[in-house]
Amino acid sequence: MHETRRVSHSSGVHCARCDSRIPAAMIREETAWRREGNGVVRFSSGAIATKPLLGVVYCPNCAPDVAICKRCGCTDECACPGGCTWVTPACDLCSCCVETGP
Repeated sequence: MHETRRVSHSSGVHCARCDSRIPAAMIREETAWRREGNGVVRFSSGAIATKPLLGVVYCPNCAPDVAICKRCGCTDECACPGGCTWVTPACDLCSCCVETGP
């Protein structure tokens, strides 16, 4: 699992999966085009942030392949506290969210 970093809008961040640099211009607030109920922010650049305050951001190349929990927004690189596993074949619901219910 990658170390999480706070998002710095001045310098950018590194992709949580491939570690490539994501320029700050790609993840600025004004480029966010959709916020989902699970906390995921999708940017017009194609980048996604699953835990924006922790700096868990994926570059446009990796973003399409990231499995994200539809309830809490956890990913393989940033699991729930204490850990979790995927419980659906689509990898869109984690074990912590199944245990807590709707």
